[in-house]
Amino acid sequence: MACVKFLIIAAALFGCANAKFVWEPDTNNDFPAVTKKFVFVSHTLQMPMPVPPTPPQLPFAPFPPFPNFAPFQPIPPIQPFAPNAFNFPMPHIITADEIKNAKPGPNGVYNGVMVSSNSNSYIDKDGNVVKKGGTAALINQDGKVQEFEQGNAPPDINKPIQVKPLW
Repeated sequence: MACVKFLIIAAALFGCANAKFVWEPDTNNDFPAVTKKFVFVSHTLQMPMPVPPTPPQLPFAPFPPFPNFAPFQPIPPIQPFAPNAFNFPMPHIITADEIKNAKPGPNGVYNGVMVSSNSNSYIDKDGNVVKKGGTAALINQDGKVQEFEQGNAPPDINKPIQVKPLW
């Protein structure tokens, strides 16, 4: 019996939901619920949308005041490098005399080699290219000293080598 009552109420609601006003012209024979808007006979059937529940609003304690920050210390300026900051001591460069005079110790071995070369070219007054230069080598092998020179203007191997700082 309850099922019959439920079906009757459902059919009545369905009929009310799909009813048309009498004065609306019927121009086509299709079912009005499919192609037209739902028109309610009575505004009492419209139900407002339920509002979703909201969580309770908990009161927050006020934030404590922030302490004052310590004053910022100024950053000291970067000092320029001292003039001698990059002046590293240059290594000792052995001279030709030190290689010539070196003798191995007892049960020792000594090998010393020094090579120097240069080259240049220029055009003389007749327009010919003149090439000058050469190579000089000094070898000390266990106290036996040999000197070699090659070219038309070999450098003086006894001249001391001068090294300048990079900057």
